[in-house]
Amino acid sequence: MTEGKTKAELVGLLREAVRIESGFEGLSNWMGYGDSRSERMREILFRIAEDSKGHRAAVEGMIGMMKPTAEDNMIGSLPPELDFAKKSAVDLIGDMPAAEMAAYELYEFIRKATENSDTSSYLSPEDRTHILNRLTRLAHDEKVHYDIASNLSKYWY
Repeated sequence: MTEGKTKAELVGLLREAVRIESGFEGLSNWMGYGDSRSERMREILFRIAEDSKGHRAAVEGMIGMMKPTAEDNMIGSLPPELDFAKKSAVDLIGDMPAAEMAAYELYEFIRKATENSDTSSYLSPEDRTHILNRLTRLAHDEKVHYDIASNLSKYWY
């Protein structure tokens, strides 16, 4: 993972977050969604998928605030696509907590990197504050999702 010290590195990290959130959005397309006899399980998956749509939009907004150049968009490697749609219930229940924790840790990392970076050449003080506050909220949401995902097995049947 990059250090997140430059605009290009921060944009690359935010692009990773977009891909993760896009993967969570796919939960509503999970092949076992309709198979679960638990209304609560379907509600949880739907909530996480819907939250992830909002998260992705927020992260894309942060990228826009940074006004990335074509060069900025070339930095950083993208993680593999998260695809929950074809996972078995056992795999979904097993993989979701780790994915949620990875999202939490990524938002925390980006927040700390942003705090420790000189962003004055590409972010106004107001935009910087907005981004830091948004990253704090996103990390909080992912921690809540982690806690929920860690208990999914209770709701399968």
